[in-house]
Amino acid sequence: MTEPLRVLVLSTSYPLRPASSCGVFVRRLVDALGAHCAATVLCPADDADEPVRATGAARLVAFRYAPRRWQGLAQSPGGVLPALRAQPALFALLPCFLVALSWSLLRLARRADVIHANWAISGALAGLLQPLHRRPIVVTLRGDDVTVAARSGLHRRLLRLAVTRASAVVCVAETMAQHLRAAMPDCAAKVRVVLNGVDAQFHAEPPVPPLRSVFVGSLIPRKGVDLLVQAFARLGEPAGLLRLVGDGPERERLEALAQTLGVRDRVEFIGQVAPEQVAGHLAASQVFVLPSHSEGRPNVLLEAMAGGTAVVATRIAGVVDTLADGEQGWLCEPGDVDSLSTALGDALQRRAERLRRVAAARRRVEAEGWTWPAAAQRYADVFAAAAGRAGVAS
Repeated sequence: MTEPLRVLVLSTSYPLRPASSCGVFVRRLVDALGAHCAATVLCPADDADEPVRATGAARLVAFRYAPRRWQGLAQSPGGVLPALRAQPALFALLPCFLVALSWSLLRLARRADVIHANWAISGALAGLLQPLHRRPIVVTLRGDDVTVAARSGLHRRLLRLAVTRASAVVCVAETMAQHLRAAMPDCAAKVRVVLNGVDAQFHAEPPVPPLRSVFVGSLIPRKGVDLLVQAFARLGEPAGLLRLVGDGPERERLEALAQTLGVRDRVEFIGQVAPEQVAGHLAASQVFVLPSHSEGRPNVLLEAMAGGTAVVATRIAGVVDTLADGEQGWLCEPGDVDSLSTALGDALQRRAERLRRVAAARRRVEAEGWTWPAAAQRYADVFAAAAGRAGVAS
């Protein structure tokens, strides 16, 4: 009997405690991979006093890179880059962080058949160390890995290192894969698309009134929540309530903005919640709003579609190949407050049309088979091909 493939999962964000929401989609993939592979997860430790109590079946190794109370570089809303922008002093931790990560990676790679690196920065480090660990690498690009590289020389070099040293590169959205193939045609043959899954259950729309819109995600500039607060304020009292679920460095500025615009009493700042509580916040709202400037393929978008909450989102990569404008939700132009306000107002006021698009969105999730078991099977095929145990997955 063939032993299961041993996969070392490298991620700068991963839930270290039951209530943690950082990198929860990586954990859900790892949990689903348990049917195919033996996974070990390597990620940074955090600054909490409590011991790590991760959920899931995989072995978890959280490496330390500083005294515990200083470990704020990773495992925060949005990940490493937003943390550095919010607190430039954290740059002083980068050398220790990279050394600790490299040492842990080399130590654990000896007992792995393949390394799965999440995000370009992890892939670049794994690629740089490949002459030492000699293991095939599968890189998954998420978030704005590709879009940031288009405007930053440093990120472009990190992305190229990650892609060129990888046996396979997985993109979480078709549009991301198209952009990557166009930017690096010499590596196009190794690019795959594996869509994330969803676990949400269907819920009926809450009774009205009051109307409620909800945003779920990190409060960081890339998410465009300031535009959402402005768009909501323009709609006035008929828009009901706006609930912001999540935390991050932008929270104080957003609270001040809501106060200035006179809607602070109608904007609820919930803070970070456990992943299992997200579905409840979606169920209590008529509309989910995703005003991001860029995304990979946001899982909460799938959760809203599968669960029965209408979607208003920006027309960006990762969204346009998931949600059809006018059929399954409302799409607006990124960075355009007028467009966002018009779409949100239309979604809130036209209940019959909202229910029609909700039903169509849920049918698409079911028809496409966007589930974690399906994603795990695709990844298992890619890992096996990288390790020489199977033909290359399509």
